[in-house]
Amino acid sequence: MIVRMGKFGPMAQIGKADEETGKKARFAKLRATQSLETITFDEAVELFKLPRTLGQLNEKDVKASIGRFGPYIQHDKLFVSIPKDKDPYTINLEDALTLIREKAEKDAAKLILNFEKEGIQVLNGRYGPYIKKDKDNYKIPKDKSAEHLTIEEIQLIIGEQGPTKKAKRWGAKKK
Repeated sequence: MIVRMGKFGPMAQIGKADEETGKKARFAKLRATQSLETITFDEAVELFKLPRTLGQLNEKDVKASIGRFGPYIQHDKLFVSIPKDKDPYTINLEDALTLIREKAEKDAAKLILNFEKEGIQVLNGRYGPYIKKDKDNYKIPKDKSAEHLTIEEIQLIIGEQGPTKKAKRWGAKKK
């Protein structure tokens, strides 16, 4: 095991990559309270205890881990962020189930109308309600109420305006 500075900050590493056997090294980011100079072997080993299985819900594992965007709870294909006041190394199943339930309620409140046959949804978004057709989003005019839109009105809105422009992402290729 070694502790070193990596591309994204201080980290611990177990093993080396071996192309012949296909074996890969394991990495774990150091916690904010740890430093390269003062970390002990036991503290470094503790970093590799994630992902942690907390228990089961509906016969599927509930796990706690740390990913690219921070600590999270995973259940089946659902990922829920762990708040800053909770620690993925110590969070219990009860707290994880509460976070999963809150996320499910929030997702359920997101859907306003659903026209499955046409592949159109009216959703509640970060900046208010909007129309989603396939992968494109459309603004709802201010004089229209999202809850009372008919499929004919939605198709008229889609026909009149183009989809909203997607924000440019880091490393996105130009067309």
